[in-house]
Amino acid sequence: MAFTRILGPGIHTASNINSHNIKSTGIITAVSFVGDGSGLTGIASTDNIVTGTAATFNTYPVDINAGMTVAGVSSFSDAISGTTANFSGNVTVGGVLTYEDVKNVDSVGLVTAREGIFIPDNKDIRLGGSYASPAFRIFSNGTHQYIRDIGSGNLYLTTNSLNVLNSSTSETLLKATQGANGYVQLYQNNQVKLQTTSTGAVVTGILTATHFSGSSEVGIQSAGTQIGAGITQLNFVGAGNTFAVNGTTVDISIAGGGGGSGAGFSTSNAGLHTTSSIGLNTSSISDAVTGVGNSFQGIYVSNGMMIMDNTLNGNHYIGTAFNGLMAGPVNINGTLSIDGNYVVV
Repeated sequence: MAFTRILGPGIHTASNINSHNIKSTGIITAVSFVGDGSGLTGIASTDNIVTGTAATFNTYPVDINAGMTVAGVSSFSDAISGTTANFSGNVTVGGVLTYEDVKNVDSVGLVTAREGIFIPDNKDIRLGGSYASPAFRIFSNGTHQYIRDIGSGNLYLTTNSLNVLNSSTSETLLKATQGANGYVQLYQNNQVKLQTTSTGAVVTGILTATHFSGSSEVGIQSAGTQIGAGITQLNFVGAGNTFAVNGTTVDISIAGGGGGSGAGFSTSNAGLHTTSSIGLNTSSISDAVTGVGNSFQGIYVSNGMMIMDNTLNGNHYIGTAFNGLMAGPVNINGTLSIDGNYVVV
């Protein structure tokens, strides 16, 4: 090693100096430092530190005041805490990502909310279509809650059993099951009022029909008393009896008077008449039976004149409470039984 010159304290030279160890109690100033830096200790923050290997910071915190640019991949084995962060590209998280006050989330996988999902009033959950024109919405306007199908207009609830309960009392409002013994039940005060069956429906209580067509109403009464409660069928007993509804007209046909001795009812434009000479069927003949004493055929009143038939066809009976009068001569074809009075003029 050669020294160019010595001028006062220190070493002054423009040549290279090769040395093994240098220990200085003052300041060492150089244009640059060359080496692997593996043995450097106690280096303070500087404006420009370039390392060829990963840097290890053993003290906390590490302050980076002017920002940091990382061209490669950085790995952090512990937590990262910061105020804000901006990512112009994709961010991949292999574990759990916890965040608050996020404006938009676009996930290609499963989103799990461990504490639930809260939607404020006048905000909604939108499914299908687009955000501006969704096909399905779930929302609350602060007063009422809505489930609204805006797309096809067909809302499907797929389940084996459906139960609708009162939110305040937990009472059942509607219940539906499927299968061979399935049914639909409507409840009132937690009691079944209507239940479907395999052949129709059962109503518990009085069935009141308010409007079938216009203001028409249907009911069954006897002497002003409602007798329709619990009735599921109106049955006309006997072969040949029919009951039919044709538009606004009800047609009733009772063959044989409901099982009597041959007399029966039929309909006509003038009203109700009998198909036999004896009239209404009775189990016995007495004066108190209306229609038996005046069961003669052929009494006509026209223009102030009363016209009577001159022939009696069939069997007739005049009780003690009745009087018979005919203009003769009279032909009687049958049996005439008289307990009262009968006069032929």
